[in-house]
Amino acid sequence: MIPLLMVASVWYIATTTVLSAGQCYVERHYARGTSRSLPASPPQRLHIRPAAVRARLHTVTAPGGR
Repeated sequence: MIPLLMVASVWYIATTTVLSAGQCYVERHYARGTSRSLPASPPQRLHIRPAAVRARLHTVTAPGGR
């Protein structure tokens, strides 16, 4: 019984992950007319986040920083 529930939960997680990624791109497509710039896609957000953390770390550790 437990292995069957584990398999079902893995299938659920995989299905919802794929569908939510697809939903992100559909929402991005229909958001084109609402603003001048498109929201960042998930791969773009992953690329932007480390740069923002590095910039914040640099301002904190720089002489004369907060």
